[in-house]
Amino acid sequence: MVSMSSLGRDQADNMVDWSTWGTNQDRNGKVRRVLVVDDSPAILRPLKMFLTLTGYLVATASSGEAALEAAKRFKPDLIILDFSLPGIDGLETCCRLRVEAGAATIPIIMMSARTDTDLRDQAFDTGANVFLPKPFSFDELSHWLEELAPLQ
Repeated sequence: MVSMSSLGRDQADNMVDWSTWGTNQDRNGKVRRVLVVDDSPAILRPLKMFLTLTGYLVATASSGEAALEAAKRFKPDLIILDFSLPGIDGLETCCRLRVEAGAATIPIIMMSARTDTDLRDQAFDTGANVFLPKPFSFDELSHWLEELAPLQ
């Protein structure tokens, strides 16, 4: 087991947070899993708290590379993916999730502070199901969660 103190800052920042504390199940007894990918703790923390309190099991990743690994191990029912990531960006990560990480049919919500039409089109072209411009409300996110990965 690798301790966080034995890693360099870049390595520790790119590790996946596997802590899971939500355990609500859907009507078939399955816990719904959401992978949130963003390099900003100011985005990850409230998203994780909201999703957990809503009843989802949550894993987080802070880079595209970590997202690919997390998707293989965590097997999410939905992925929330930021466009701006260190290393490979959100578009490339989305593409690779679809091809390499066994996420061909997993819904992906791409989010970005950029709202230009070209980026939105690129997000859909690479496999995103939804594009959410930042900032977004938890009500808007809840709508898409219910559409793409309902708990009931």
